[in-house]
Amino acid sequence: MRTVYYNYKPQVEHFGCMIDLLGRTGAPREAELLIQDMGMGVDYVIWKSLPSVSLIHGNVE
Repeated sequence: MRTVYYNYKPQVEHFGCMIDLLGRTGAPREAELLIQDMGMGVDYVIWKSLPSVSLIHGNVE
């Protein structure tokens, strides 16, 4: 799903921010789907965002 807007490719940091935002707004499933759909390798930025999402909503799985 790697979308290009105005000749700019989103970087992993952008996806990390989106995952954090989705998690904070109560959409952890959408955050998980975004990770699966981002079309690039998952690195520390993504893994750093996930625990905060889980912690906020009490989902430690």
